[in-house]
Amino acid sequence: MMTEKENPKLLVTLIDLHFGGISSLILQTAPELKKYFEVNILYFGPNEDMLERYHQANLDVQRINYRGGKDLLSTSIRLAKFIKKQKIDIVWTNFTPDKYLVSVARLFTTFTIVGMIHNAQDRKGEKPIKTFRSRFEEVFHNKVCNKVIFVSEASFRVARQYKNFKNLNSAVVLTGVKGLSEKIENSSFFPFKIENKKTIFVTACRFVPVKGLERLIRVFKEVNIHNEKWELWLLGDGILKNQLENEVIDSGISKQVKFWGYQSSLETFYNQSHFYINSSYDEALGVSIIEAISVGLPVIGSNVGGVPEIIKPGINGFLVDFSNEESVVDTILKSININEVSYQEMSRACKSIFEEKFSIEKYAENLETEFSNLLN
Repeated sequence: MMTEKENPKLLVTLIDLHFGGISSLILQTAPELKKYFEVNILYFGPNEDMLERYHQANLDVQRINYRGGKDLLSTSIRLAKFIKKQKIDIVWTNFTPDKYLVSVARLFTTFTIVGMIHNAQDRKGEKPIKTFRSRFEEVFHNKVCNKVIFVSEASFRVARQYKNFKNLNSAVVLTGVKGLSEKIENSSFFPFKIENKKTIFVTACRFVPVKGLERLIRVFKEVNIHNEKWELWLLGDGILKNQLENEVIDSGISKQVKFWGYQSSLETFYNQSHFYINSSYDEALGVSIIEAISVGLPVIGSNVGGVPEIIKPGINGFLVDFSNEESVVDTILKSININEVSYQEMSRACKSIFEEKFSIEKYAENLETEFSNLLN
């Protein structure tokens, strides 16, 4: 562990501060890393949706303007000057655009680069078309980075199998989050009497194609044929919102599907729900899934990417294959009819697995170990 005297300086780069998984992850992680490093956060794009929340967390956040390729050299030079002035030891990069900038900046000054890989999207079923972006990422992660960190075993496996990843200095550090406030055991929601009320399923995400929300609407339309005692709560916003709202109306389930919009605080909704449900086509790990198990909320999760690294079937939730929607319907009906004892056992397992593998404290400690080993 680093001593306070050494006081290494860590710079975290983000393309912008939009509402999203990585921005939220850094918001939670940076305060914990301040126990070990002097932490600076730098972003480049105009989206500042989460800026106030970063300020409330007492984080040092600054911006260098970047408007795309025409600014690559000038912005990289400004970044290099910032790194040199602040005497940054490690730059932790997270998105492809900020990796462009960091790569060019190192032509002008010296620092150590850690590249984070947050995805587990494979190329199965696709032609192996090489784009500038994919070629750059291969060079960056194999040649430029001093170390590459993956958020899950799945993201590491996909990089090796589909993305020509060869950097031997790499590690898997399972994403951790700050646990949400726990369910109140004596509330009207926990433990619940399933036969006396509706079972509430909740999901929180951006309304974009990769999240597969249209699949949820289809399966719940089928669920409704067999059992009407349920509600589906959709927390979030995005480009597909109007389309999803129309699909809900066309499916005849608008009374049971509720759109709550983006929510900065998920506790209220999670603590009134019975199951978290994830329908993604691709998920490296899933911050919202980890937040759900932190409060003891069992998860019905799409069996993709790193989701199986969180969900142990029958223990803290269920894994489902959305390519077989009939089986997903069966799992949801099984969840609606679960008995109280089994539900409580799953809820306790959720909390136990979270504390063992996914707490923010454990995540920060593991990152500190990897960064310190790199500096040493």
